[in-house]
Amino acid sequence: MIGKSSQRSYSSAFDQSKNQLKNVTELAWPTTPLTLTTDASGDGIGSVITNTEGKPVAFASKSFNAAER
Repeated sequence: MIGKSSQRSYSSAFDQSKNQLKNVTELAWPTTPLTLTTDASGDGIGSVITNTEGKPVAFASKSFNAAER
């Protein structure tokens, strides 16, 4: 079981990541090789594709509905 302080920490980190993705004004041009990074929890899944410089090329996320949890 995760304590309340840990939940706040995870929530804060998630919110920071979300805000950074929202503020991406321009996606980078794709160059090979590309890197796919994914993460998931009981509530949703997310992914980002980055180029060789580590800049985002594309990203996606989805919140799970009750049937998918």
